Amino acid sequence: MEEEISIREYIEILLKWKWFIAGITIAAMLVSGLYSFLMLTPQYETRVTLLVNQVGRTVTMDETDPISAVLQSLSGNVAMTLETYRQQVKNPFLLQQVIDKLELDPEEYDVESLTKRISVEAPADSNLIRIIVKGEDPREIADIADALADAFVNFINDQSRKKMAGSSQILGEQVEVQEEKLDQVMAKYRDFLAQSPGVEELQKERDSKIELLTSYKTRLISLDVELNSKQHALTEAHEQLAETPEKLVTSKSLSDDPYLQDYARENSDMDAKELAGIKMSSEVINPLYSSLKQSISSYKLEISMLITERKNLTEVIAKTAKDLDVLQLQLSEKKAEEEKILTRVDDVKSNYNLLSSRFEESKIASTMDTGQALITKIAPAMEPINPVGPRKMLNIAIAMVLGGMVSVFIAYFREYWVSSDPKAESKSNISING
Repeated sequence: MEEEISIREYIEILLKWKWFIAGITIAAMLVSGLYSFLMLTPQYETRVTLLVNQVGRTVTMDETDPISAVLQSLSGNVAMTLETYRQQVKNPFLLQQVIDKLELDPEEYDVESLTKRISVEAPADSNLIRIIVKGEDPREIADIADALADAFVNFINDQSRKKMAGSSQILGEQVEVQEEKLDQVMAKYRDFLAQSPGVEELQKERDSKIELLTSYKTRLISLDVELNSKQHALTEAHEQLAETPEKLVTSKSLSDDPYLQDYARENSDMDAKELAGIKMSSEVINPLYSSLKQSISSYKLEISMLITERKNLTEVIAKTAKDLDVLQLQLSEKKAEEEKILTRVDDVKSNYNLLSSRFEESKIASTMDTGQALITKIAPAMEPINPVGPRKMLNIAIAMVLGGMVSVFIAYFREYWVSSDPKAESKSNISING
């Protein structure tokens, strides 16, 4: 209930002071309108749009590679961000160039005052830069915008050329340094190749030693097989010899030999019957025994020769293996040294070729208008026809709102002031009724 009474009181106060509120609001609107239409000078605006073809990017650089660091630092076209370009547009040096070129009135224009007339935008998600110039003379601000855009492009161009020229000189010096290093490492490599024995020679000698060692080991295996075979044959011969008699005993009758029988008959008085009863026995060397003895001697000689050959071959294999180890060590050391030199040669060659390539590129680029490639004016300034300010109706609308707010505040304040003073209540009622 109290809230309804309070709102009603507020409305009654507004109705009570409605003519006062309306008068203040209309007066504010009239003052704002007169000031906007009669006293404020029309303001015009023009703009130039530039396209930035190269913007900043993150470059990963190998900190351990000095050549990479040098090339990065000597990059001819420094890739700046759009914000960096935007800040450069209002460079005092460029603004003074515009003032001098257009011969602007020094009493009206200086670097500070011209800076206030210029704003630069870099729309998000684009490579565009807009140079906006405001002023009272449409033709003059169009000329200022175009002159500033041209001065900015020329400024970037000159800076790029200067850096490119300096980079080209430094790159040329670096090329000479790398060329001297290349000559030095190539001379060192030639001296290495002239040393004897070389890698190729050691490789051939090593391969020959490996082949020889392989043949020795193959012969040793063959000797072991042959030696085992001879020893086995010798054992069998000994066993056969132990079972074979050295001499053979033969027994026969005299009649079995006609010649002896005739001889005995001629030299004795025995008759044939008596001679036939005579028995004879004899001993002869066993040929098998003799053959076995000879075989055993032959086996022993062959085994002795095989053992001697095996011993000598084992010593030769050990010496060859030792020589091969020495050769392997020498070859590995030579290869490591050669690889180290070749790695150095490749590194210096790579650096030399890279620097030479960049040096040639920098010489070509230094003769080109790199600024035009970096930034292009795609929309020149146009002479504006309609002013952008003052915004008269907006000013009047703002004055209406402010006048209404101020008058309402005054009405509520006066009502509060009167109602809070009991002595002035009767006076206030008389005044209102009147």
